[in-house]
Amino acid sequence: MRRKQLAGSILKTLIQCIGTMKIQFILFLLAIFLFVFVSPLQMYAQNSLFDQIPLIFSHGDYRNIYKYMAIFCLSQVLMFINEAAVNPIFEYTSKRFSFVLKQNITGKLDELPVEYFEDPAFYDNMQKAAQGAENATSVMMMSFGMFANTLILLSVIAYLSYLNPFLSLAVFISQIPQVIKMLFDTKVNQKLRDSTINLQRRCNYLEKTFTVKEYYKDTLLTGAGLYFFNSWKALFESFTGEKCRTEKKIRLYDLIVAGITFLCGLWAFLISVYLFINDRITVGGFSVAITSVALLQAQLGNIIGIINIAIKNSVLAADYYAFMEMKVQWAENPAEDMVSEQKIHLEDVSFKYPNSVHEAVRNINLTIAEKEKIAVVGANGAGKTTLSKIIMGLLMPTSGRMYHNNKNITTDNCRELYKSTSAVFQNFGRYCMSIYDNVVISDEMNSQDGERFKEAVAFSGFPAERYLRDALLGREFGGLELSGGEWQRLAIARAYFRKHDVIVFDEPTAAIDPVMEKEILDKFLLLAKDKTVVLITHRLGSARLADRILVMEEGRIIEEGSHEQLLATDGTYSAMFRDQAQWYQR
Repeated sequence: MRRKQLAGSILKTLIQCIGTMKIQFILFLLAIFLFVFVSPLQMYAQNSLFDQIPLIFSHGDYRNIYKYMAIFCLSQVLMFINEAAVNPIFEYTSKRFSFVLKQNITGKLDELPVEYFEDPAFYDNMQKAAQGAENATSVMMMSFGMFANTLILLSVIAYLSYLNPFLSLAVFISQIPQVIKMLFDTKVNQKLRDSTINLQRRCNYLEKTFTVKEYYKDTLLTGAGLYFFNSWKALFESFTGEKCRTEKKIRLYDLIVAGITFLCGLWAFLISVYLFINDRITVGGFSVAITSVALLQAQLGNIIGIINIAIKNSVLAADYYAFMEMKVQWAENPAEDMVSEQKIHLEDVSFKYPNSVHEAVRNINLTIAEKEKIAVVGANGAGKTTLSKIIMGLLMPTSGRMYHNNKNITTDNCRELYKSTSAVFQNFGRYCMSIYDNVVISDEMNSQDGERFKEAVAFSGFPAERYLRDALLGREFGGLELSGGEWQRLAIARAYFRKHDVIVFDEPTAAIDPVMEKEILDKFLLLAKDKTVVLITHRLGSARLADRILVMEEGRIIEEGSHEQLLATDGTYSAMFRDQAQWYQR
């Protein structure tokens, strides 16, 4: 990474932190300046105490020793109080800043089109951003720590140079290898991270297959545990092997640096002995020189270590800022109003997922009248779900135009659709929260409407009489575990609770028996008589309830009409219906 980008990452972190937590920053500055005052005070008291010892033995003079002991004790107490106050401030600031950065990532994700989540590279960038947020927090803490250590260091240098400039010089020379090592570590670690991020993400995914509940049942039943474990083991060993090779290079250089640092420290000690023997410093000065050399070396080591960590984390934190500054690339369509009075209109719409060769839907021309009930059927991969996401505004067409209420849907207004749209997805959410919250989260503005909650639950057929309204769901946190059908009924209740003009059902009743499915769809279509409904289904018995049926194949609409019209044409729909009917006639 270029130096300008690195400095920019650190500067952005500090500006954001100071702007977010002004009070904590002021308290921190006060604590730092107290440290700067106390450090030379300790050295002065120590120097004076040791200088008083010869006077006690030669003249029995105790007059000044009590004063310097009091000063030394006071400095120790002040240091203790300051450290006790700084640690909680640091801890709170760190947690608060981390929360702010994670909140920013959540806000950024909310701005992105759904197609971003279809790109594997996006998940790499998102994981880097999440890690970068943690690193940015570390950069903030390291920067404050470096500022504190630098001020303390300057106060120690001033006192040590007063005794003899060569003492400070020896310690400075001892840290030159540390600076070189810091630059070496940063380059090596960044190269390691870039080369293994995808490997690490795949490794984490495979680990879930034998540790997470959603995967474990299938893994256990199919006997695939050994396969997944061996795959995970191979990736893990590849990742750790690369990491170990990098660590060996770093450790070898550490040994060389430690040796040079020791020799320079020994040189500073010998200079102190020489100065004391030749009466260039007093016994108090000698004691302070010895402790100050060690303190100065430690402070320099701390600062270089902090800079090293800060640079490493700044490189990683830059991923967070790159993610936050990422320009959202929406599919752009001319914002022309349509003259037609239709509710929803798709004009020559096509869509292709990132990194995909083929279009998921292509050349779709479709008009859905207001309050019309549409069913979309077809084989797996025909493009049904993609079409429904385009209708909801979750995906923007790669080419073509889409209109809602005579307005061309573009990057500027697509999110307005969400306010009037509800949906039940095939892969619905199973939220570890209360039954009530599972339903009302779909419409926060009306979350206190208990009567509507009861109506939604009753409509979905969820057996509310078996459970308390506030019962926690999900075994992960010690709650109740529902059956697949019960979870799906809750998802239907959630969609019903949300006030909407358009509702999309994407295989909404896959986990519900056919009798309950027909009951729910009959009831829903009756209650949704003033709404526009798009039903994605494999069960053609459900499709019969729609005003119009669309048959999709390879991303295109190949047939459309009512159930009776499509049977009469003896085409794809008719063949599908006969095949499914045979299963029920056996």
